[in-house]
Amino acid sequence: MGQQTSVTFWPSEDIEPGTYHIIHNTTGKALRIHDEDDQRLIIWDRQAQGPGRPETKKDHWFLLRSGEGYVFKHCQRGTYISISFKSDYPYPLLATPYPTTWVIYTKRGSSQLDCVIATDKVPSRVVSVDSGSNRAGANGDKLYLTRFSKDEIEGWRLERIGDATGEDEYTRLLRQQLKVSKTELVEDKSKLKIVEEQLAVTMEELTNLRSELNEATAELEEQREALDQAEEELSGATEKASEQEMMIVEKDRYISERDEIIRTKDAELAEKDRVISQLEEIARRSNERQPETIHPSSQHQSPRINRISPSPKPGVEAIAQAIQPRSSATTALSIRLAELGWESD
Repeated sequence: MGQQTSVTFWPSEDIEPGTYHIIHNTTGKALRIHDEDDQRLIIWDRQAQGPGRPETKKDHWFLLRSGEGYVFKHCQRGTYISISFKSDYPYPLLATPYPTTWVIYTKRGSSQLDCVIATDKVPSRVVSVDSGSNRAGANGDKLYLTRFSKDEIEGWRLERIGDATGEDEYTRLLRQQLKVSKTELVEDKSKLKIVEEQLAVTMEELTNLRSELNEATAELEEQREALDQAEEELSGATEKASEQEMMIVEKDRYISERDEIIRTKDAELAEKDRVISQLEEIARRSNERQPETIHPSSQHQSPRINRISPSPKPGVEAIAQAIQPRSSATTALSIRLAELGWESD
């Protein structure tokens, strides 16, 4: 129902609106407005009941709902029980056109509406009677707002008179609609709380997903950078390979040229070998045609066959000169030797 404020009293919102007497428990007197001062609130003996006696309504009050509390409206004057803060503490209670919302704490386990009337859900200030030194209370005692001390003078009792609230049918209907709207509002708040909890879970999941996405994006960026670097290295390697391939082609061309030169040189060497063979053959034949020479000193030696000493092998140029007058073929041979780059020493 509410927060427990003492051992026996609890805040109540179940009191039905209607017409009530507000009775002071200690004195049994009723709360009313002073006859000569329409703002002064006092306690007074209860008036005799009976038809046709308007004075009997001087202590009648309409109890109306107001938010989480109630307001007290005088049935005849139409003014409300309010607080005056113009004076020093304790603050007097007055009847004014401006309502004050009160929280009613009912006595637990009581069949009657024994209660304490406070300003809020923590009853630090309550409606009390100032009887001075007369603890029994007297007619005309004023009402004040005092600190809650669980004193008997703070106790009241609500006696229901009827269902009238002083409101017209339209106002009553509006209050009923307001009550329904408040109920729906409570339900909507409950649903909203569930939605907010679901939204909080969704937001947390979204935050986690965003974090994972950021990590994946960072990882993807690293992979992209690594891929760009690999592509750059591959491009450099491809360019280097292309250069090496061009160098290989150039070397192959150079080797082919060298091979061609070598083949040419080999052919020249073969030709030279053939010419040398011819020259050697010519020189051999020339040596065979020269007469044998007898040395004079052989006459003084023991008789023996004189040795024939062949002439030393002539040079190419000498051979060419030796055979030049013999034939035109020899002349052609000399020319060929000159073409091959053979020169005499």
